[in-house]
Amino acid sequence: MELFSQEQLETIKLLAKQQGQKYGRGKDYDYKAVMLDIAQGFKVCSICSIRKPLAEFHKKSNSPNGYKAECGTCAKARWQDWADKNRETLRESDRRRHYQREYGLSKPEAGQLVESRQGTCQICKTNCQIVIDHNHATGQIRGLLCSKCNSILGFAADRVEILEAAIQYLKETDCG
Repeated sequence: MELFSQEQLETIKLLAKQQGQKYGRGKDYDYKAVMLDIAQGFKVCSICSIRKPLAEFHKKSNSPNGYKAECGTCAKARWQDWADKNRETLRESDRRRHYQREYGLSKPEAGQLVESRQGTCQICKTNCQIVIDHNHATGQIRGLLCSKCNSILGFAADRVEILEAAIQYLKETDCG
């Protein structure tokens, strides 16, 4: 399917030539020249100002020309710059989504857990950064533990007999 008829392309070429094919935003933005470029399979990146093939731009349905303004390389660099500056915000957001997906929590519940990661471990009673302990068979949340106590349960495969045997061992060797 042709984007423009041959007559429309000639008119756009003439207008673009007369106006010097100005790119960018504001009053100098030449929509027709941009559409001619797109019809030819190219676009100018709004960040680096380099004319590149359309394959280097992501599609954007609500954009007048159907593509994002910045090329994939510039978009990736801009995202990486933002991510480097907002590392903690990104981690909290990832953690919140993980809690929602993994444990079936609502958005407010997950947000509350992320915000209150400092607390008291339900096993050793130390005040520290806490993690969610859950039953691996059912996925149900059992409580909030420090990472050491959560690891103990994990290494024992959540089996009470292993933990009781460990307690017995400590008592018998005078370490407890």
